[in-house]
Amino acid sequence: MPAVYVTHLPQRLIWDEAFSKQHWAPTVDLAPATAFGELKIMLPHDAAFKAHPEERLIKSLKEALLQFKGEDFLLPLGDPIIMSAAAAILGARREPFQMLKWDRVLKRYSAHSIVP
Repeated sequence: MPAVYVTHLPQRLIWDEAFSKQHWAPTVDLAPATAFGELKIMLPHDAAFKAHPEERLIKSLKEALLQFKGEDFLLPLGDPIIMSAAAAILGARREPFQMLKWDRVLKRYSAHSIVP
């Protein structure tokens, strides 16, 4: 079964009336992406190049993408540098890979092949 490698799931603090406290909630619904495979979130929600040492983030992305196969998909979300770094890591393999892109009009993801 293919996998969908998500760079990270952006979240924000929201107030939960039921529990009278704040908690982190995703800012994006990833349910439509599950049509393409099992979701694998690569980095924590607070990952950003301004907040963490760059070497650690790149190492984490490389480790997470070790199992990435030709049938899998990259779903870039969040920090543009993190999205670019993940695509660069896959591109360095010199093999085609697939990415998902959200279509606002159709309200679904579409797959796109990237040939380095």
